[in-house]
Amino acid sequence: NNTWGTVCDDSFDSSEAAVVCKQLCYYGPSIAYGNASFGQGVGIVLFRGLTCNGREESLPSCSKSYRLGSTGCNHSRDAGVNCSLSGYLSAACSNTGDVRLVGAGSRSSISQGRVEICYNQQWGTVCDSTWDINAAIVVCRQLGYNGMAYAFRSAQFGQGIGAILLGGVVCSGSESKLFECSRSQMIGSINCLHSSDAGVNCSIG
Repeated sequence: NNTWGTVCDDSFDSSEAAVVCKQLCYYGPSIAYGNASFGQGVGIVLFRGLTCNGREESLPSCSKSYRLGSTGCNHSRDAGVNCSLSGYLSAACSNTGDVRLVGAGSRSSISQGRVEICYNQQWGTVCDSTWDINAAIVVCRQLGYNGMAYAFRSAQFGQGIGAILLGGVVCSGSESKLFECSRSQMIGSINCLHSSDAGVNCSIG
């Protein structure tokens, strides 16, 4: 009903966390948190007593033992999750210039990974030639992170597949999107290998 609300941690475990992460297009391991580990929310506590089998496509599809909005739970028990990326995501690429972080193995998480950019409805990687802190700052800003940013080279988060879409990227650090940065190589004519895929680590200020 056009209202944001939180989820009570009562019975909230790894199965529920897996559904939340899947709904957000994260397909790696997930961790459930309780007791407002990420801070207390405001407004209504919408769900309590959720029971998911982990195969649902969205959290509202799980069964609930309390009526929506009548949970009798307070925000000191808000639930949270930590999602991670694993392998190559199937999330749709619809807006040219969108970026996402993709990872492999234990180093992947929501806030760090291989940089992939959307172009003509396909995801592709970024070559690490000239990749630096300014480019990382722009990627993290585009993803909503306003804290420290770190640049990685040499496919530190695993090698991508498909096209390498950007190369020779030079950012001032003030751009709002990676696609606004200058680049010395044209899309589709990138002389680079996936062993040189660029990555970032972002943080919230």
